[in-house]
Amino acid sequence: MITHSRERNTQTHQNNGQLNLQLKNFQKINDENEEEKEEGIEIFNNFISMILSNDKHSRIEGYTSLNESISHYYLPTIEQKLESIIKAIKQSFKQTDENEISLAFKTLELISITLPQEAFNLYNIFSDLCIHFMNFSTFSAVRKSSIEFLTLSSLLLSNTGNNDIAVQILKTNLDLLNRKDLPKHIDFSDYISALLESISICFTILPHETLLKTIKVKIVNKAEKEIAIFDYLMEHLKNFLNHKSDTVRASSGETIALIYSMRDWIEEETYFNTEIDDDQVIKQLEELVNEASKIISRKTKCLQRSKFRRILKSVKECEYPETLLNLNYFKIEIKNWRKVKQLDFLRSMLAGGFLKHCLKNPIIAQLFNFEHLAEKKYVKLHNKKEKSQNYKKNKKIRQKIRAKERQFKIEKQEMNY
Repeated sequence: MITHSRERNTQTHQNNGQLNLQLKNFQKINDENEEEKEEGIEIFNNFISMILSNDKHSRIEGYTSLNESISHYYLPTIEQKLESIIKAIKQSFKQTDENEISLAFKTLELISITLPQEAFNLYNIFSDLCIHFMNFSTFSAVRKSSIEFLTLSSLLLSNTGNNDIAVQILKTNLDLLNRKDLPKHIDFSDYISALLESISICFTILPHETLLKTIKVKIVNKAEKEIAIFDYLMEHLKNFLNHKSDTVRASSGETIALIYSMRDWIEEETYFNTEIDDDQVIKQLEELVNEASKIISRKTKCLQRSKFRRILKSVKECEYPETLLNLNYFKIEIKNWRKVKQLDFLRSMLAGGFLKHCLKNPIIAQLFNFEHLAEKKYVKLHNKKEKSQNYKKNKKIRQKIRAKERQFKIEKQEMNY
């Protein structure tokens, strides 16, 4: 039994080594050298073959490799293989393996980010299936992945001026959040956290007037409706601050902080007379900060305390979060909950490849308004690359000249003897 376990561990280690080598060679797909480029394309085609395989383990390995590749190397050329990838994803969604379905969703998300022009088409193909998974899947991870894909679609399409998807998703999410029929024997914490995150992203996308029309409360007067909507949302969200899951509490807290930052709209037009007890919400958040101090893991403790302190400052002192996006040659300051939430969402999607996409993927630059800086960066990198290529070329020429001079010198000395 121990021998079999060791053999499996050895095999896993070998597979990981092969995967790392493939990913290292995969970046050659963008190389200007045709031979190197062919090698990269061959590896990419191999990933596609794996996700179309009849063997489950091959499909899972293929999705893992493909996702690592697309996230770490911005690759718009995947459009050439889009039909095959969509076919593979459709097949995977018919399977019963939670891991495979989640990985297929991850591929779908990364393709949407890489090819934003295909976002509407992909949404049309898979949205109904996502809604089905959100309502009926017994896997929390699958429900979460469905929500994340729909949320990403709404964010990408909002960049084109299409807010209809965000409106539909917000309505669906608010309905799902109110449901009490989740199976008791399954931990749906990830799913609930994803719902709250999705609601937050929809709030960051939709204009004020659209939100007023989307969220239904029985009030006619506009000023009273704004207050009623705030009360309605807070009444639902504050309950999740007591949830057993850290991620749900954090997601709920950030959504509450976002709603408090949006309260400025109401105060500009009318006296703010809400039924929500601010002191009670602040007290709950303070308790969460203190509770985070008791977590055993130092890393987890720091993350939780940092999150809840940021939320508490926003609600208590109207001090909104700031984050600095360091993109090598330039820095972007982001100073409001709306953009911070969108940034965190995309960063979690792209993980280690976020910086690469920031520098090369136009949709990221458009969402955070730094296209002009990205262009400057491209020019600098292009000039740097050109100088490097010229230097290498001249170096080879100099080496050949010196080799000839040395050979001539040796021959001359031999003749003198």
